[in-house]
Amino acid sequence: MKKTLFKIFTAISKQKWRYFIILSLILIYSSIQAIRYSDIPIWANMPEYFIKPQNADMLQYNLSVSYIVSYMFYMLVNFIPDLVESVEKQSETIPFKATIHKEIQQFTKGIIYLWATIGVNANSKGYFNISEIVEVDDFFKQDVIEEITKHVKLQESIKTYAALTLISEHYDWSLKMRLELDKICTLGNLILTRYKDNVPLEIFYDIFYIINESNMIGELLVQLNGINSLKNGKNLYLADCTNFNKNLNVGKSCQSIINLYNWVNIEYEYFSDNINDINITVNKIDIKYFFK
Repeated sequence: MKKTLFKIFTAISKQKWRYFIILSLILIYSSIQAIRYSDIPIWANMPEYFIKPQNADMLQYNLSVSYIVSYMFYMLVNFIPDLVESVEKQSETIPFKATIHKEIQQFTKGIIYLWATIGVNANSKGYFNISEIVEVDDFFKQDVIEEITKHVKLQESIKTYAALTLISEHYDWSLKMRLELDKICTLGNLILTRYKDNVPLEIFYDIFYIINESNMIGELLVQLNGINSLKNGKNLYLADCTNFNKNLNVGKSCQSIINLYNWVNIEYEYFSDNINDINITVNKIDIKYFFK
């Protein structure tokens, strides 16, 4: 029953539900007036308000009855058929929506993984305490990001899997970040291209901003690629690339990441209540998982 009601309430937009509520409130008022001006008593011992006044003007009664008839016509011909069609269409599009959710989840997870790695690095050097991270906004905030980037030297080597030696014998922070950021930006562009008419506008903008203007993702990749071409570029720290002290868009970047994180988990709750096909899987994101 709960799932059925949820499907009904989410099948059409909030604006249409507001319109329906307004029309229904007018229906209640019209019904009261129709009862009041009716020549036939609806029930015994009716309150005085509902007793038809002497020499009453029947215009209000006629208007009320007309509205009731119009409301019933609207419900039978428009609202109910549209609602049924929307519920059916909603069920049919769940696999497609789940695909969009999975790709945005992977995009967001990639961003969190990269920056959590930077946070763990600062923690290992005693400059940051990852045990304090409980919620996503405990980590993605300006003072935290500024602090952890001070302890990433671009030429510092990173322990990695043997397979990555095929890419470079010297796997350092500069290479790691450029590879990860390139994957994130590529996936973000694919999402914007494939699902431009299906992604909610606010989420669409957050993804666009992150991969094009954010000094934590898109703009950072441009900076790292430029620095990598310099002879002594790798002697710099990550904080030197982003110039956080002068460019305050890190706060906006953090908020965009938080928005994506929250959207993924809210949509996960919707899918967990509505997916019946065992072949369709969706996942949520838990910020604490990245700091174990």
